[in-house]
Amino acid sequence: MARASDAKAILGRLRPPVEEELRTVIGLRPEVSSLYRLMQYHMRWLDYDKDTGEFTVSTASGGKRFRPIMCLLTTSALGGDMDTAIPAGASLELIHNFSLIFDDIQDNDELRRFRPSIWAVIGKPRALNIGAGMHSLVNVASLRLRDKGVPADTILDIMDVLSQSIIELFEGQEMDLSFEERDDVAVEEYITMVGKKTAALVEASCATGAILATNDKGKVDLLATFGRSIGIAFQIQDDVLGIWKDPKKMGTPLGSDIRNHKKSLPIIYALNNASKKDRKLVLVAYHKEQMSDEDVKAVMDVLERCSAREYAESVAEEYAKKGMAALDTAGLSDDAELRTIARFLIHREF
Repeated sequence: MARASDAKAILGRLRPPVEEELRTVIGLRPEVSSLYRLMQYHMRWLDYDKDTGEFTVSTASGGKRFRPIMCLLTTSALGGDMDTAIPAGASLELIHNFSLIFDDIQDNDELRRFRPSIWAVIGKPRALNIGAGMHSLVNVASLRLRDKGVPADTILDIMDVLSQSIIELFEGQEMDLSFEERDDVAVEEYITMVGKKTAALVEASCATGAILATNDKGKVDLLATFGRSIGIAFQIQDDVLGIWKDPKKMGTPLGSDIRNHKKSLPIIYALNNASKKDRKLVLVAYHKEQMSDEDVKAVMDVLERCSAREYAESVAEEYAKKGMAALDTAGLSDDAELRTIARFLIHREF
């Protein structure tokens, strides 16, 4: 297993050029400064006082930026120039972040990693506008590949991959939201949903990195398979962390997904495998408009009785092995750092 310190060192080394590109793209059009400053708030570069309307430089740490970094590492592992991939990496991070803005609105999550989510600060109508604006910047960032000398046909291929990942993301989100209204979600449906909502963008990260480095479609397909498999394992680990891990590390309340009536893998497994009594207990809690702390604890007790956490972790490991097998088949000469990041994502504790 990769040491977390090794992964953090890689992320720390590669985050700055991605961050610089993101700041450039978001700062390209300063005419409506509040639009872009609020994007910067969401990106954790600025703090915002809604009472005074003043922005100040933030001391908050940014996200992992692992999607663009996987793009860069894939390009490098295939013998390409990592620097060339930076605009594509920025596009991937913008996709991820506009989806987070929409997620927080739809889930009514008032906190994102210890800070008020953007809708909780400026209201949902303006937050929707910020998210839509960030969506529009995805193509702006992608087109900056021209400045790296990337051929037009390659840029079109990359924009096609990114567009497909966005479509899948919205398809997956629709499935996820619909699951909240159903009591009969199957594990297979869940895997399809996370394959779209989460893993499609990780797949796109590896696919775009590969396209920038090689014309070998077989290798591009293998790296895409690697990314999707790791993305599914990553989301399952996220499900586990969202229920059981220390809220001081996660920045969200204990059992946040349960409180939001999310049909994550542990819940779906319990509904399909717990005793009739325990299944009813979970359903009673999930049918309440607002769950109490006692409801959340009762659901967590059911998950423990039916070993839902152990099941979820075993499925995550299954997809992790599938992803690593695809990487093995690709036969890359120097993929050690890519493997380190992948293992970190699967086994992380925050």
